[in-house]
Amino acid sequence: MIRSIISVGFICFMLGSIISAENLKRQKGGIFSGESQLITVIFPGEKKVIINSANSLSGNLYLGAGGKNFRISYQKKMKTPNEAEAAAYADLISVEIDNQKTAITIWLRAPADAPWSGSNNSASLDVRIDVPVGCQIEINTAYFDIEAVGPFEEFVVSESLSKVTVNKVNGLTDINVSNRPLVLKNISGDLKAKNKYEKIKLENIKTGQQTAFIRNENGEISIDSFIGSIDVGTSYGLISGKRISLVGNRNRVKNVSAPIALELDSLTSGRIRVNNRYSKIVLGIAGRVDASFICKFGSDSFVKAEGFLFEPTLVYDERLEFDVGEAAAEARLSIKGDGNIIINGPDSEHHAGGN
Repeated sequence: MIRSIISVGFICFMLGSIISAENLKRQKGGIFSGESQLITVIFPGEKKVIINSANSLSGNLYLGAGGKNFRISYQKKMKTPNEAEAAAYADLISVEIDNQKTAITIWLRAPADAPWSGSNNSASLDVRIDVPVGCQIEINTAYFDIEAVGPFEEFVVSESLSKVTVNKVNGLTDINVSNRPLVLKNISGDLKAKNKYEKIKLENIKTGQQTAFIRNENGEISIDSFIGSIDVGTSYGLISGKRISLVGNRNRVKNVSAPIALELDSLTSGRIRVNNRYSKIVLGIAGRVDASFICKFGSDSFVKAEGFLFEPTLVYDERLEFDVGEAAAEARLSIKGDGNIIINGPDSEHHAGGN
């Protein structure tokens, strides 16, 4: 198998140290920017694109889908006291492309023990990658802010410490971030999203028969327009959702110390379980309701249900069960500690999902 490797660092060496001769422009704030570099690779059919970076390197990574070819352009940026030091940093950064039959691997390279550190001395890359429609993307970069606009067939980010925004994926989306916001828009198919300390924002999600798995250890989760099955949880951030249509029996929403506020377009089939410990649950239903509600709550809490006709089937201390319509769906809502359960039906004076 023929394997072609394009190594920018190697090419520069062979042509007489082009990088060192590269014109550096001084910008505001002591930033030196290099010339924009462009590489184009022609490949037929669909391929997987893998992007790896050294942990000592940071920057911005943009991916777009369109056209027939693979194109990568990048620019080096160095913050140093003088141009000579900026040129020395630039010479240590390289972009390599490994073009194989089924995948293109991009290496964003820098020394493991980088000579730059802190706010006074730094080096980064701004990278734009354009791929054909329907590519599979795998990214292994810790410190690159990622913005991607598809459509992609698959989008995977193994672990990032930076901001990630992805738009238009028709297949597997699996993204794991830690310290910065995660935004996912127009996603169809299998979805897994994890964060630790910042917000997860979902817009226009369709999972089909798959259950979306959304976890945030300490941050907020926001959902706008969701069709499918969902398993979502956090510990200390608000969980809010509107324009939600759920299918199946595996829907679960879980929190610990912040409110849960959900607006369902309707509730006529399937099952949803909503659990909180020390804060309230607000469930709004904007359309038809045919459900059996099972509500468990603490000794200092209460359940309020309004906006539809219901028939109580069990009224007891810390437990209320009632049926609405044909009771084809099931909604289990529970609070173990402090917090109230509020259910607003279509005829409620409050907005669905409101207080």
